[in-house]
Amino acid sequence: MVYLRYPANIPHTPGHSWADAVAMRLPIAHKGSAAGAKVQALTALDLMLSPETLQKAWAYYKEVQTKELQYTPLIAPDDQPAIDMNKEKMEKFRPEMRKVYYDSSKYKTYLEQFGIQYPTVRSSRTGTITGKGRARLRPCRKLCNSMPAFAAEGRLSSPSLDRSRIQNNVVN
Repeated sequence: MVYLRYPANIPHTPGHSWADAVAMRLPIAHKGSAAGAKVQALTALDLMLSPETLQKAWAYYKEVQTKELQYTPLIAPDDQPAIDMNKEKMEKFRPEMRKVYYDSSKYKTYLEQFGIQYPTVRSSRTGTITGKGRARLRPCRKLCNSMPAFAAEGRLSSPSLDRSRIQNNVVN
């Protein structure tokens, strides 16, 4: 298993909270997420293009990382789902839920059904949101500048991943 950490949120905020959600609306959080996604995508690409590297990764995962791990399911084979548990609530709210069910016969996307144009991009001149155009985000400079250090410490899973590929938006 590979853990990639990248700047996408304010450190030490309580996870799955209002503060955490609001912090993710910051431009630096979006840029950090975009840079992290590019690292993950390029790593996956390297694994797909190099069967030898993929084989080595699987061997390491099986022989080192999970060698002594034994999975024990929490659900027994004869356990049944509790489908009647929320029966009254579902009967009460299902008519309201039906109003927002996705209708693929009328709309191309779920967002279109609600009149949302995507991607939404703010116009630099007016500050208004428009559904036209495409945002091009540059990855976080701090991440790009620290890439050699990550590689030296063995924290990058891809030796062919370099700063120029990320900075030049090889993966969009």
